[in-house]
Amino acid sequence: MSDWLKGSFGRHVQQVIGDSALIKRDYFNLEYINRLFEMHRRGHDPRACTRIWVLFNLAAWYDCWIERRQARVA
Repeated sequence: MSDWLKGSFGRHVQQVIGDSALIKRDYFNLEYINRLFEMHRRGHDPRACTRIWVLFNLAAWYDCWIERRQARVA
């Protein structure tokens, strides 16, 4: 998972989270999330990967089931 989030899939995950209705509704702090991605890519926070993965799943679930938006495939 850690390696996936450092490559193109990670950029996709960051975009999905950034485009999520949860961001638009101010449930998530996008600045903090972007810092998490940067810390993960640089290897500064070993827990960032898990946090990012949880945020991605929550954003994808919310957009699909609450907002009724189609998921984007990488």
